[in-house]
Amino acid sequence: MEITKSFEAFLNTKQEENLEKEFASALNFVNSAEFDKSMTLQNLYEALLSFKEVKDFQTKCGFFLSAFFSRECGNQTLALKDDCQIDFLGSFLASGELKIIGDAGDFAGSFLSGGKVFIEGSVKDNCGYFMKGGKIVVKGDASNHLGHFMNGGEITVEKNIYDFAGNCMIGGRIECKGSAGYSLGYRMSGGVIEIKDLAWDLIGEEMAGGKITVRGHIGKELCQNMSGGIVTVREEYKDTPKGKTFGGKIIYSNFKG
Repeated sequence: MEITKSFEAFLNTKQEENLEKEFASALNFVNSAEFDKSMTLQNLYEALLSFKEVKDFQTKCGFFLSAFFSRECGNQTLALKDDCQIDFLGSFLASGELKIIGDAGDFAGSFLSGGKVFIEGSVKDNCGYFMKGGKIVVKGDASNHLGHFMNGGEITVEKNIYDFAGNCMIGGRIECKGSAGYSLGYRMSGGVIEIKDLAWDLIGEEMAGGKITVRGHIGKELCQNMSGGIVTVREEYKDTPKGKTFGGKIIYSNFKG
């Protein structure tokens, strides 16, 4: 079956009950398709855009492109159109390097276990969801729930991250060179989060383990209901209102060097 016909068939299937099964379904359709061996990820993306008005396109397209890339691997670049959000780009990658030019949708780099996803623009919610390894670099902003359930690997965001970054994080590392929103490290139990600028209220909310460092201004209710882990903030904010804690440690530092 020609690859666009294979995608059309995948697009018309009922969405699977979990993300792993949906990706496996996409991979089966890719593996059964016939296509020119010179076809690139960009060629495939542009061919699939003819289906963009179909229901579930932004999700199904992302899975299909990720399945194609995981089969071909190597280093590829994908330039996105501004008028069509694509979710799940770079999901389930184990090797190779994917460069995305433009803004990625939800769940970019989800379930990443190896390789690298480089996003020239910004990214929507749940980037790095259930990430196990590899690296994600975002040149713009990252929206809510960055690194949700992250268990390994590295995420670097050059600008700002929104609310609930590191939500239920288990391991790995998140570095933000700008500012963070509310509830940074919410319910995290492991891993490292470093924020170069400010972070708003509820840093370390219900935190059970791991390390958070914020080098700029901090909001109120620091470490509300914290039971474990370490949060390090600037010495000058030691009088900022804290939440009730049950364990863990708050360190006030001058950040010399």
